[in-house]
Amino acid sequence: MTSNFRDHRDFETPLTVGLRESANPFTSLFDVLADGDQDLTGQSYLQCRRRLEQLPLAHPRIMVPPAWIGDADAALRFTTDHHLEGVVAKALASPCRPDAGTPPGRSCAAPPPPTC
Repeated sequence: MTSNFRDHRDFETPLTVGLRESANPFTSLFDVLADGDQDLTGQSYLQCRRRLEQLPLAHPRIMVPPAWIGDADAALRFTTDHHLEGVVAKALASPCRPDAGTPPGRSCAAPPPPTC
């Protein structure tokens, strides 16, 4: 069977190759909304975060960044050092729920790394 689609490599340029090679290939997890059949929405962020840290997530493309309680500078340093897009800041008692990117949860972009 033949295809009318060209191989994606036919469209690569030095710019697209550089962008692809510099992309951050990780999925970052910050909390968990369900564990098996147990719905965790409505529990506090701290409870959901503790459950997430107990899960066996050994995969090279999954990252669970550490949670820094009361140390925003350490969170920002880790975010910058690991080339992540930003940080998530939540009140410890705020409930876990989908689409919590607005208050009481906020995401903040990390500053760009210095260039030489």
